Amino acid sequence: MSEFYLAAFSADGVRANDISGNAWSCLESADSLPSEIGPGQKATGKIVIDTDLASGVLVYQPMSWDGNLGWEWKF
Repeated sequence: MSEFYLAAFSADGVRANDISGNAWSCLESADSLPSEIGPGQKATGKIVIDTDLASGVLVYQPMSWDGNLGWEWKF
């Protein structure tokens, strides 16, 4: 899980420029997700998104060779 695979879009479809911002320093390392999670593995952790958007869509689109297109979450 990497911030490089995350993007946030406003409710009207405009992409936020920087959703990492200061988020990298918000969590203790024990609270963060591992940088790699393999097929069939489970992990728990937190992700911090640094955006001023009150609503929109968060998109996770990792590089994938198996056709996985990612996920979208409305907020």
